[in-house]
Amino acid sequence: MKRKQVIIGLVVVVLIAAVTLFFLNKEKIINKYDSSSGYANASVPSTPCECESSWFPHEQTPAPAEGDGSPFDSKTTTNCDFHQWSWQKFLWVTKPLPSGNPFFLDSLTLVSPQMEDVAPQLGIKLALSSINQAGSRGILRSNPKFNNAADTVYYSIHVNNLLKDKAVTTAALINSGKLPVSNSETFPVGALELKVSWINIDAIAKERQKNYFTTKARCFKQ
Repeated sequence: MKRKQVIIGLVVVVLIAAVTLFFLNKEKIINKYDSSSGYANASVPSTPCECESSWFPHEQTPAPAEGDGSPFDSKTTTNCDFHQWSWQKFLWVTKPLPSGNPFFLDSLTLVSPQMEDVAPQLGIKLALSSINQAGSRGILRSNPKFNNAADTVYYSIHVNNLLKDKAVTTAALINSGKLPVSNSETFPVGALELKVSWINIDAIAKERQKNYFTTKARCFKQ
């Protein structure tokens, strides 16, 4: 079947997770294992694990520390260290820029699954063709009971130069036989790849659309 291109309004599905940042419990419950019963049936409150005021306003969220000086530059870490770092990272990649776009859309490179740059289509920067679930040929569609629309979920891949340069260099070394296929090469600290989910705005109830980041994309359909 011939592929056709359509321009549709999209919402970034991944931003739904941002809502959870503002409904964090002030106490984290730690389950304790009861050796007599074999079940984790007791709990005690631990220290609060919350967002940091220095992350806001959202337009000024700083990037979390990585490598030396990061929360993981220690012999001991906690779940809260991981959670807070993840929350800050999420806020940083989605912070709004003067253009109105989130950071990842303007500041990272849009690539194909083969790590090739995706060129703008008809002046639209976001060009989407990936619909298969990772590692399978399955295709995710929205629930038609939600807004009377069963629309396909699209995916875009965004990388920074640190990741892309390392990936391209390593691939060249492997293809030339200078590195074995099963090698121990790793990406440098700070290498970043995002897989972002998008869906047609019509799949979202109109009264809820204001809660999402929306943009236009050049979509390739079968």
